[in-house]
Amino acid sequence: MRRIAHDTLFDTCVSRLGPCLDHSRGKIETHPCNRPCRETTFTGHPDNIQLGDQHITSVELRDKNGMPVGTGAGVCTIVNTTTEPREQCLITAVFTNGQIIFGGLAPLLEVEAVGHFAILGGTDDFRKVRGEVTIIVTTLEKMDATFDLE
Repeated sequence: MRRIAHDTLFDTCVSRLGPCLDHSRGKIETHPCNRPCRETTFTGHPDNIQLGDQHITSVELRDKNGMPVGTGAGVCTIVNTTTEPREQCLITAVFTNGQIIFGGLAPLLEVEAVGHFAILGGTDDFRKVRGEVTIIVTTLEKMDATFDLE
């Protein structure tokens, strides 16, 4: 098994020149962003999640030194609102040598949440890839992603 993009950070920001998001318990605040940014939105209300609500995110992928290594985009749809709410996610990571598509069920986005996803396929150098992606939410602005490839 080989590991790529270990400690990749998903920087979640609003626009290329705009502010970064701070998702504080149902409220979104912004603060200045001095790096290339991406977008995120939630189609429902964070204090009253409903089946079908979606997190839609576009992110910049960075290595542990903060250097850009690619981009990512995904949609997570609320599929369970009971005592353990869950989202069904489909996510694509785009690197210079190809894309990796992964997905699965995950807990709602909150600090220390861990999502384990199956790699569903890829393109170019990743066209035959299999394996798993683990995403750990370290803060509501950053997530640590590990791509374990077979």
